[in-house]
Amino acid sequence: MAHNTFTRYKEVKKFFERNLNGYQLDKLIALDLITIVYLGTALSVKKCLFAFAKLDFSSISQAKAADTFCTIGPYRRKDYYEIFSFVTEKVKSRYILDISELKFKFCFSIRNILTALRLVFMQRISNLRLKEKTNIFFQLVHYLNCLQELEKLQFHIRYKQYLAFSSVHSYEALFTMYFQKYRKPTYSLQHGLYFVFQRDIPLDALLYENFISDYHFCWGAYTKNELMKYGISEHKLLVGGYPRPVQYQPVAYPFSCTNCVVYLARYAYDNSNAALIEILKAFKNTDAGKNVKFEFKLHPTLNTVTYQAMVAEIGTVITGNVTLKQVFEKGTFDFSIAVNTAAYYESYIFGVPSLRYTDGTFENSMAVRDDEFSTLAEFNRCIEDLRNIGDMQRYNDDIREKLRYIIGLGISNYEDCLSD
Repeated sequence: MAHNTFTRYKEVKKFFERNLNGYQLDKLIALDLITIVYLGTALSVKKCLFAFAKLDFSSISQAKAADTFCTIGPYRRKDYYEIFSFVTEKVKSRYILDISELKFKFCFSIRNILTALRLVFMQRISNLRLKEKTNIFFQLVHYLNCLQELEKLQFHIRYKQYLAFSSVHSYEALFTMYFQKYRKPTYSLQHGLYFVFQRDIPLDALLYENFISDYHFCWGAYTKNELMKYGISEHKLLVGGYPRPVQYQPVAYPFSCTNCVVYLARYAYDNSNAALIEILKAFKNTDAGKNVKFEFKLHPTLNTVTYQAMVAEIGTVITGNVTLKQVFEKGTFDFSIAVNTAAYYESYIFGVPSLRYTDGTFENSMAVRDDEFSTLAEFNRCIEDLRNIGDMQRYNDDIREKLRYIIGLGISNYEDCLSD
């Protein structure tokens, strides 16, 4: 299903392969297209009003000159800001723009409306419904309004290069192409572990399918090798390292596996989350599981009230905007369980081994150990394996080496790359 959806997205995207005054239209609206194709869309007054609005970039006109112009999009996620701050603090001469702090202002442009009408409605796009087209039309007019505003400022002359938190997201794609138009090098960060999906292709594939920036910072060599296999040139891929100020915490004693934090995936994987919870309920009813405590860390897209009810029999939900680092720094957990999330690797960093649940509906990235399970029996096997690790020195050496390759733990090349 997901593979067919991804194919439909790419077919739709081809209809928008146009260059508008130096801006690639298909790359600019890729996030909107893939979101509509995967998740559907609903029309609203708010979406309609986007056609009569633009972001107020006036603050940029007073921005100080620097070597690197840096942006982070309107994501409002604490963990994203952790990554962004870690990298930008290594850039000595920088100007930072948080797009979420920009206001909207009224903009009525007949030219932009007519351009969007021609590009969206004056061609027959077989895989795009009228409601979907209408949504894209409103978004496109808005981006053209923003583009027009940026071009007026001509602020590129004050900067040598551009760093985006994620250049595939629409506003940062706009900034990326703006700087490229004026021949300034562009870079983009990575906010999670990425690999090339072969079977169940989620929205995350946008990172490599809609590759825009001149250079992309991978966490480790694993992602670099994966993206090279997809066809992205090696010279465009930089191994930046794991973008958080942490070190591997070795373990000197066997794991008791009595306190567990469970990382659940975003709402698209509700069924997988629910299936795992059922396995954990069954486990709690066994002698091996009756003394094991579970706490659940929800993805920001999940409904807290719903999941509190789902896990009430076996544990509690961690509430508040708590980061992964804050969870593990508590030191209360001796193992974790992850559903389709990079928290799996981050758990290992803090000396907390992680088990990965899979039900065949999504692909997992490279494993740190033989730690994947699908059934209660397999889960019991994984628990016993952890409790019976004998040579902890060898365990720690193996984990440290795997984490260096997969997520770039212990590597930090951002400053050198951005100072060249």
